[in-house]
Amino acid sequence: MTFIPLWDKLLHLVSPMILTAIGYGILSEFLKGQNITARSPWLFLIFGFSFAGICGVFWEFWEWSWDMLLDMNLQRYKSGNTVFVGRRVLQDTMGDLLINVIGSFLLSFFAWYKSRYNSAYFEKFRVQFLNS
Repeated sequence: MTFIPLWDKLLHLVSPMILTAIGYGILSEFLKGQNITARSPWLFLIFGFSFAGICGVFWEFWEWSWDMLLDMNLQRYKSGNTVFVGRRVLQDTMGDLLINVIGSFLLSFFAWYKSRYNSAYFEKFRVQFLNS
Protein backbone atom coordinates (compact mmCIF):
# COMPACT_ATOMS: atom_id res chain seq x y z
CA MET A 1 0.00 0.00 0.00
CA THR A 2 1.40 3.39 -0.97
CA PHE A 3 0.35 6.44 1.05
CA ILE A 4 2.34 8.96 -1.01
CA PRO A 5 2.46 8.24 -4.75
CA LEU A 6 5.97 8.00 -6.20
CA TRP A 7 7.58 8.39 -2.74
CA ASP A 8 10.11 5.66 -3.56
CA LYS A 9 11.09 7.40 -6.81
CA LEU A 10 11.41 10.76 -5.01
CA LEU A 11 13.77 9.17 -2.49
CA HIS A 12 15.78 7.60 -5.31
CA LEU A 13 16.06 11.04 -6.95
CA VAL A 14 17.06 13.06 -3.87
CA SER A 15 19.34 10.58 -2.08
CA PRO A 16 21.93 10.38 -4.90
CA MET A 17 22.11 14.17 -4.89
CA ILE A 18 23.03 14.05 -1.22
CA LEU A 19 25.39 11.12 -1.80
CA THR A 20 27.11 12.98 -4.65
CA ALA A 21 27.79 15.88 -2.29
CA ILE A 22 29.03 13.42 0.34
CA GLY A 23 31.34 11.97 -2.32
CA TYR A 24 32.78 15.46 -2.85
CA GLY A 25 33.39 15.68 0.90
CA ILE A 26 35.06 12.26 1.00
CA LEU A 27 37.35 13.19 -1.87
CA SER A 28 38.17 16.47 -0.12
CA GLU A 29 39.19 14.47 2.93
CA PHE A 30 41.43 12.27 0.75
CA LEU A 31 43.04 15.45 -0.57
CA LYS A 32 43.63 16.83 2.91
CA GLY A 33 46.45 19.35 2.96
CA GLN A 34 46.30 19.87 -0.80
CA ASN A 35 45.00 22.84 -2.74
CA ILE A 36 41.62 21.74 -4.08
CA THR A 37 41.44 24.62 -6.53
CA ALA A 38 44.54 23.23 -8.28
CA ARG A 39 42.69 19.96 -8.99
CA SER A 40 40.55 19.40 -12.03
CA PRO A 41 36.83 19.70 -11.25
CA TRP A 42 36.37 16.48 -13.25
CA LEU A 43 38.06 14.56 -10.45
CA PHE A 44 35.28 15.67 -8.09
CA LEU A 45 32.52 15.26 -10.66
CA ILE A 46 33.47 11.71 -11.57
CA PHE A 47 34.13 10.65 -7.98
CA GLY A 48 30.86 12.11 -6.66
CA PHE A 49 28.82 10.64 -9.51
CA SER A 50 30.45 7.22 -9.10
CA PHE A 51 30.07 7.24 -5.32
CA ALA A 52 26.33 7.95 -5.57
CA GLY A 53 25.94 5.33 -8.31
CA ILE A 54 27.60 2.55 -6.34
CA CYS A 55 25.58 3.46 -3.24
CA GLY A 56 22.42 3.08 -5.36
CA VAL A 57 23.53 -0.36 -6.51
CA PHE A 58 24.28 -1.43 -2.94
CA TRP A 59 20.85 -0.13 -1.87
CA GLU A 60 19.20 -2.35 -4.46
CA PHE A 61 21.26 -5.28 -3.09
CA TRP A 62 19.90 -4.36 0.36
CA GLU A 63 16.31 -4.37 -0.91
CA TRP A 64 16.83 -7.69 -2.69
CA SER A 65 18.36 -9.24 0.44
CA TRP A 66 15.41 -8.30 2.64
CA ASP A 67 12.96 -9.44 -0.02
CA MET A 68 14.69 -12.82 -0.03
CA LEU A 69 15.02 -13.13 3.75
CA LEU A 70 11.73 -11.68 5.01
CA ASP A 71 9.59 -11.35 1.87
CA MET A 72 9.25 -7.58 2.45
CA ASN A 73 8.44 -6.69 -1.21
CA LEU A 74 10.85 -3.73 -1.20
CA GLN A 75 11.48 -4.24 -4.91
CA ARG A 76 7.78 -4.35 -5.73
CA TYR A 77 7.89 -7.81 -7.25
CA LYS A 78 4.30 -8.56 -6.26
CA SER A 79 0.96 -6.86 -5.75
CA GLY A 80 -1.17 -8.47 -3.10
CA ASN A 81 -1.01 -12.19 -3.81
CA THR A 82 -0.01 -11.72 -7.47
CA VAL A 83 3.69 -12.36 -8.09
CA PHE A 84 4.99 -10.54 -11.16
CA VAL A 85 7.08 -12.28 -13.84
CA GLY A 86 9.41 -11.17 -16.63
CA ARG A 87 9.96 -7.47 -17.24
CA ARG A 88 7.38 -6.48 -14.67
CA VAL A 89 9.67 -7.85 -11.95
CA LEU A 90 12.60 -5.72 -13.10
CA GLN A 91 10.71 -2.45 -13.54
CA ASP A 92 11.05 -1.22 -9.97
CA THR A 93 14.73 -2.07 -9.62
CA MET A 94 15.78 -0.73 -13.00
CA GLY A 95 13.59 2.35 -12.53
CA ASP A 96 15.22 3.00 -9.16
CA LEU A 97 18.70 2.69 -10.68
CA LEU A 98 17.77 4.99 -13.56
CA ILE A 99 16.34 7.63 -11.21
CA ASN A 100 19.49 7.26 -9.08
CA VAL A 101 21.68 8.06 -12.09
CA ILE A 102 19.48 11.02 -13.03
CA GLY A 103 19.65 12.46 -9.50
CA SER A 104 23.41 12.11 -9.35
CA PHE A 105 23.76 13.58 -12.84
CA LEU A 106 21.61 16.60 -11.90
CA LEU A 107 23.81 17.50 -8.94
CA SER A 108 26.97 16.77 -10.92
CA PHE A 109 25.79 19.03 -13.74
CA PHE A 110 24.94 21.77 -11.24
CA ALA A 111 28.38 21.40 -9.61
CA TRP A 112 30.08 21.47 -13.01
CA TYR A 113 28.22 24.66 -13.93
CA LYS A 114 29.09 26.34 -10.60
CA SER A 115 32.74 25.24 -10.78
CA ARG A 116 33.14 26.82 -14.22
CA TYR A 117 32.66 30.27 -12.67
CA ASN A 118 34.19 29.59 -9.26
CA SER A 119 37.40 27.57 -9.17
CA ALA A 120 37.07 27.19 -5.38
CA TYR A 121 33.55 25.71 -5.58
CA PHE A 122 34.56 22.24 -4.37
CA GLU A 123 36.38 23.79 -1.41
CA LYS A 124 32.90 24.20 0.13
CA PHE A 125 32.59 20.43 0.42
CA ARG A 126 35.74 20.03 2.51
CA VAL A 127 34.91 18.24 5.74
CA GLN A 128 35.40 20.46 8.76
CA PHE A 129 35.34 19.10 12.27
CA LEU A 130 34.12 21.11 15.23
CA ASN A 131 36.36 21.43 18.25
CA SER A 132 34.87 19.93 21.39
